[in-house]
Amino acid sequence: MKDLFFLLCSVQLLASSVAVYKQWIPNTNFENASNWDKGQIPCAHDVVLFKSNEVISIFVQSTHSLSDMYLPLTGEFIMAPGAGFAAFDGSWDPGCDPGSAVSFTDAEHYKWHDPALWHAASSLEDLEEGKYIFAVDEERVPCQYDDVIFQPETSFRVNVDSSERMIHLRSISIMGQEHERICATLLRDSGSQCPALACKDPFQPVGHCCEICGATLSLEYTSGFDIRQYENRIRHAFLSLPKYAGVQLAISKVRKPQTFLGIVPRDSIPVIQIVLLDDKMGSQTGTNAEQLAEAILRDIAEHGDSFGIVTGTVQIATGSNSSGQRGVAAGGTAAGILTGLLGLLLLSTMLFLYRKGLIRLPSARLTGLWDRKGAQDAVAGPSDKGFDMPTDRAESHGVCPGEEVLKEMTSKDTGIYFVNPLYDETELAV
Repeated sequence: MKDLFFLLCSVQLLASSVAVYKQWIPNTNFENASNWDKGQIPCAHDVVLFKSNEVISIFVQSTHSLSDMYLPLTGEFIMAPGAGFAAFDGSWDPGCDPGSAVSFTDAEHYKWHDPALWHAASSLEDLEEGKYIFAVDEERVPCQYDDVIFQPETSFRVNVDSSERMIHLRSISIMGQEHERICATLLRDSGSQCPALACKDPFQPVGHCCEICGATLSLEYTSGFDIRQYENRIRHAFLSLPKYAGVQLAISKVRKPQTFLGIVPRDSIPVIQIVLLDDKMGSQTGTNAEQLAEAILRDIAEHGDSFGIVTGTVQIATGSNSSGQRGVAAGGTAAGILTGLLGLLLLSTMLFLYRKGLIRLPSARLTGLWDRKGAQDAVAGPSDKGFDMPTDRAESHGVCPGEEVLKEMTSKDTGIYFVNPLYDETELAV
């Protein structure tokens, strides 16, 4: 087998070229029945045979009991958590026929240029859902415009023996990690530095090598969304206008990392990313892109649901220091509703942690209904059930409620902090 070099290069797509995702079909997993000469996974009564001169790499997903196993001179087993092998203890196994010798088939015949060994899809979602596209044989094998996917939690062996020394690809994903040298090549050619920008808070879109000034929209969408149809709408309804003549647009499906309350990392979600750049300079950098982004947001609020768009958010950075994030929901619902819900969720979380005794909240001396509540509690007797509220209204005479709260907030005994259950608070106050 020849050495394989994947050259991942930046390509300007031609009108006749369409980039798609190509997924390698075979694998060398232990649990894949097609990898065994008997057409079934070895069981406890079987003897497993590997050719002595065969180089193997096999992913094992679970635990297997075997009577015996003959290993090759060179190879590896990649074990998933909890996976392994054990010697058969002789107990009855109802799902296993009388023992036989089971041989691992030769994976050398899986050739890169075999069209039957590739699935093609227009998006990662279609690939995961098995919505493959038909193509003639020569176009089923990956080319320089394609993203190649090797499925996570699989092992594989690919025979690339051919007259081609290099295979040109857009990107390749192995074991869930995308290997991309585009940015490294770009930065090397530019002295390993991104260009200086005129905006105050530039940002980096997903898939872009450097930060930019301009605007990026992120759209959450339903299964009825058609990316090409929506791109045509933007180009015809907006980019055709003279005032947006200098704006460049790039639209693609990407996976955007998510966090809980802006802190805890969560799984990424698929979104439509629209990147807008303009040709303005100095303090006007990004202003045309900003205007177009705002126009698209207004259009989403009014017509987004008809295109399968759920919400849209925009990130802006311009030379006039106009930066930040905002968004809308399709149908005209303000994104502030979502912000309010997140705020309510935060308050609920704080209350839950407080009730569990994991955090303490600052005491506050307030007037009005809270004072009356405190007076009622004083009549009923002392209790230790929450906030330390004042029972003597005279304590706050001459002081505005807000000022009293500020005094309490600056006290060393207040503030939000975590309680260490290993220590008594009185011991630390020495």
